Amino acid sequence: MNRYILVAVLAASTVLAGCQASAPSTRNFSHLRLPDTTRAAAYDAAYAALAARYPIATSDRATGTITTEPVENRERTGGRQVGDLVGMTRRVRRVATVRVTDADNAAEIWCKVTLAQHDTDAARMFSNDLALNDAPTATAADRDAATTREQNEVWRVLRRDKLAERTVLQDIRKSLGMADGA
Repeated sequence: MNRYILVAVLAASTVLAGCQASAPSTRNFSHLRLPDTTRAAAYDAAYAALAARYPIATSDRATGTITTEPVENRERTGGRQVGDLVGMTRRVRRVATVRVTDADNAAEIWCKVTLAQHDTDAARMFSNDLALNDAPTATAADRDAATTREQNEVWRVLRRDKLAERTVLQDIRKSLGMADGA
């Protein structure tokens, strides 16, 4: 009986606690601590550094978050598909996200650049395998006629681009007039 009460209390505390957005950590973001720098100055430097390399999609000074539009190009992905083994280039895109937070007498900048590969053709090729039926039964609207091309594209996130993250953080340092190693 006590076990059921304990489970009920734990479930109630989980529901009452609510869910918050996860704070950035060094597991999923590159990090830069700027001692004696205000959050506003760090945000302006981050915005300028990102705008120099990527088109800005959204920026919110209140939350300290800046997100860029996807930047697309062709390059070798180093994956394990047949085309990757022979050196084929694939469509990839990068999206950068920067968060500026306050710390003890400092500002902290968290940067993440994700690299995604265009996989629409592979997704279409294997979509019929999910139907468990060889006969084409989907109408045009079920497939993709009722949506736009951008909505039908499939992008698979490959990894973080840590080199691009370090470059953005270095650009932020430069715009604040700091030395590279400081």
